[in-house]
Formats: sequence, structure tokens, C-alpha cells
Amino acid sequence: MKLTELELKTVNLSAKHDSLAQQLALVTAAIRQLMVEPPTAKRPIGFITPEQKEK
Repeated sequence: MKLTELELKTVNLSAKHDSLAQQLALVTAAIRQLMVEPPTAKRPIGFITPEQKEK
């Protein structure tokens, strides 16, 4: 009887551990996505002449 109870507890703990590991993986993936900087359009350095504006 004790052995079956122990087996049941280990199965339950294993299932709980797997569930928590999946949740942690989802959270870390979401954090990584938030850490990525969005691409920004870079403007050229310097002045624009009227001839360049017409182009």
C-alpha cells in the first residue's frame, strides 16, 4: 500500500513539474519578445538641399 501511494505522489509531482516548466517556458518566450527592439527608420545625418527634396 505504501509503495502505490509513493508511486502516485511521484506521478503527481512529475505532472505538476511538467506543467510549471511549460508555463515558465511561455513566460520566458514572452519576455524575450518584449525585449526585442522594434526596427526604426533611420534618417540620414546632415542637411537636405532643395534639389534633394525634389527627388
